[in-house]
Amino acid sequence: MFTLEDDILVNQWVQKVQPTTVTLEWFESSSAERKLEILRYLVSLCKQARATNDEGLEAILASSLNPRRSASVLLAKGTNAEILNKLSTLKNADGVDAFILLLHLLRIADERRKAAETTTSCNHWWHRDLGDPIVLDEIKRAYRNGTLGQPPAPH
Repeated sequence: MFTLEDDILVNQWVQKVQPTTVTLEWFESSSAERKLEILRYLVSLCKQARATNDEGLEAILASSLNPRRSASVLLAKGTNAEILNKLSTLKNADGVDAFILLLHLLRIADERRKAAETTTSCNHWWHRDLGDPIVLDEIKRAYRNGTLGQPPAPH
């Protein structure tokens, strides 16, 4: 099960608050079953962000992975549900590649969605400044109180 702390870590990476080494260590130190769970969750986030085929290609470039590696070859075919679901089943070194690619895909798709939402008021907690300890405390408090899905209080 994905915890709030897991979600925060992933979204801190998306916001460039956490380095790749930290998220990679978190992934690699997980059990094989947990790794598959993490990959499935990242796929769901990429689907939620409506990642596009072009963003899949951007993710391959941004990741600096060899485009001939299995995960890269899969993602180069597109970002439809079938391909993303295949990525979530990769194991060992291919699973690590899938993790890195899915993180990059999420970052790229999320940046596009955030840019499109600048004209509207976005209240998603994961778009708040996750590098700010005060914001993190507010998010954790709202989670404990069961009010996390509600708009954040003004500062």
